[in-house]
Amino acid sequence: MRETGLSRNTVRHWLRAGTAPTWCKGERARITDSFVPYLVRRLDKGERNATRLWRELQASGFRGGVMSVRLCVAALRGGPPRMRPAPGPVWRRPSPRRTAQLLLTGGELILLRFRGHVG
Repeated sequence: MRETGLSRNTVRHWLRAGTAPTWCKGERARITDSFVPYLVRRLDKGERNATRLWRELQASGFRGGVMSVRLCVAALRGGPPRMRPAPGPVWRRPSPRRTAQLLLTGGELILLRFRGHVG
C-alpha cells in the first residue's frame, strides 16, 4: 500500500472487484445533437455565420446558447471556433486634478515617483 500511495480500503475494494476502475466517462449527449443534421444542411448550402444559425435554431425550439452552436459548427467544419479578438486596453482620461499636476510639474514628479524617489 505504501508503494501505491492508496489507502488500504481502496486496494481491498479493487482486489475484490477484480480490476481497478478506468475512470473513463462515456460520451455525453450535447444539446446540439438533435440539430446536427440541420446544421450540416445549412453549412452545405454555404452558411458560415454560426450566430445566424443559432438564431434559426432558436426559432425552431433550440434552448441552448450561442456558444454551444459555435462549438458544434466549429467541430463540423473541422477546426476551432473563430472568436472576435479581445478589445485592446482602454486609455482612461486623466482627472482634472491629475492633468493640472502634470502640466504644473512638467512631468518631473511623475519620473521621480516612477523611479521610487518620492513617496
